[in-house]
Amino acid sequence: MVYDLLQADAFLKRLLESPGERQNVDYKSSIRFEVKDDFYFKLLKHIQGMVNGDGGHIIIGLTEEGDRPYEPDPKHTNEIARTYDTTKLSDAANASVFGEQPIKLSVHHMELASTRLVYPIITVHPFERQPVVCSSDGGGVLRPGTVYVRRPNASTSEARTPEDWEALINRCVERRWDDFVEQHRGMYDAMVGRTPPQQGALEKIEEWTNRMRERALADEPWKSAKGYIEISRQLVGTDAHWRRRELRTAANAAESLWTVVWDPKVTSDGIDDRDAESGAYWFLSEDGSFYFLRLFQEDVQAKAGDQDQVFWFDTSIWRIAEALLHSAALYRALRVEADQPFVISVKHHGLEGRELSCADSAHADLIVRGRVSPAEPRGWSKTLTQDQIRVAKRELVREVADNIFELFEFEGLSAGAFDTVLNKFGRTFYDKPFSS
Repeated sequence: MVYDLLQADAFLKRLLESPGERQNVDYKSSIRFEVKDDFYFKLLKHIQGMVNGDGGHIIIGLTEEGDRPYEPDPKHTNEIARTYDTTKLSDAANASVFGEQPIKLSVHHMELASTRLVYPIITVHPFERQPVVCSSDGGGVLRPGTVYVRRPNASTSEARTPEDWEALINRCVERRWDDFVEQHRGMYDAMVGRTPPQQGALEKIEEWTNRMRERALADEPWKSAKGYIEISRQLVGTDAHWRRRELRTAANAAESLWTVVWDPKVTSDGIDDRDAESGAYWFLSEDGSFYFLRLFQEDVQAKAGDQDQVFWFDTSIWRIAEALLHSAALYRALRVEADQPFVISVKHHGLEGRELSCADSAHADLIVRGRVSPAEPRGWSKTLTQDQIRVAKRELVREVADNIFELFEFEGLSAGAFDTVLNKFGRTFYDKPFSS
């Protein structure tokens, strides 16, 4: 089961107990939501900005200024908290924008143990198909015809720059793509398949992966590894073979952030390469089989004496995406037909006892901290083609990721949170959203 973090009580409680403003989280002093004053219209402005982004949360009842911001507002009362309810706020928000697409929000009332008072937390959902445009001139705060967006410094202002509009357009494309996939789910199921690969192919790649793991872990630093990810791939139904020189040429052509070609060595059955600094090892067989093992970056970058073992969920999503893209790139470089099937296997080792965390602090609000994996995950495998990866790469990354995250007390990512991480990967390395 995958939970939507926008509705997770534990997540909302953490926003209240461990406050800190960021692009999708805002804190406001304790003021009644009754009179159409500056506060009333500023709140609607922030809601519009969050709708046009990735959604967010607004917490009412904590101080915004002074030497100790985000402290419980001494003026706050439960009576003030009761002036915030979902229906009243939704009506006000929707009356402030053009169009028939409703703003979706909800108001949660959470108790803070230190004050024994209830505080409203407004959860704002992102737009589904198109950004919202302001229709109100309320109090001189809002301006009709304006599209408001959130800034990294937790402020809200109108979209002005080419970068603002590019971000909005990209969000529209991403969300329309989600609609397209849902509408054509039958076609996707037929292309990607819901059944595992043939048993013979599964057994073959499992046996080969075990042999390759022994080879990879024979030397340091792999020999004493605490945790690592391994990717295996084998072509199905073909007896093709390549010369060592052809393998190296293809490896160079498909080189990526992960599978860097340092100094490949010729082996009896292919070529391999390793880099102790990054903890990466890869092997490419003369029959096109590919094996890749890399130590968890969390461990490689850990400081001496660190006791806590963590698992970076955002880096994991990037690793999975990279593995799928590299699969298609390598076989394309080897001139394998785009519809030629291959089996791919993804395994994580050393997750038991690790706490779910993130490499990028900007993603900290997308997960609930304190969740620890009690066991090792099951491996994931599927028969794919280059064409299938091209058509459904986002859904495939999600499928592999969910197989891992369910171990952390059924931790799951909302579609918006998942896309935030995945599209950052796409823009960082390919200058476009991942789903494009």
